[in-house]
Amino acid sequence: MKRRISFDGYWDLNKPLTKEYINEFLKTTHKSLGDWDLNSDRTFIGWNGIKKFNDFIPRIKERIKFCFEPWGYLLNGSMYWQGKEDKDKGKIIIKDNIIETYYF
Repeated sequence: MKRRISFDGYWDLNKPLTKEYINEFLKTTHKSLGDWDLNSDRTFIGWNGIKKFNDFIPRIKERIKFCFEPWGYLLNGSMYWQGKEDKDKGKIIIKDNIIETYYF
C-alpha cells in the first residue's frame, strides 16, 4: 500500500538531459523516472505531484546508479518530504550523486 506524502525541493543536473539520452534511457530501462519528473528544459528533477509514493529513496538511488552515472550526469540539491504522520518527514540531500538522508 502506498503512503500519502508530499515533497518540496529539487535536484539539479550538472547538464541538461539530451533527447538522445532520454530516448536511450526509455529504450534500455523500459522505465520512466517514476514519481520524479524533469522540468521543461531538462535541468532538474522534482516531484511530479503524485500524492501516494513508496520507496522514493531506493528509486532515486537506482536511477542514479543505472541511469545517470553511466552517462556522466550528476545530481545535486535537496528535497524535503512530509508524510501523513507527523513523524514521517525528512530531507534527502544529493551531492555529486551521493545521497544522505535525514529523518526529523
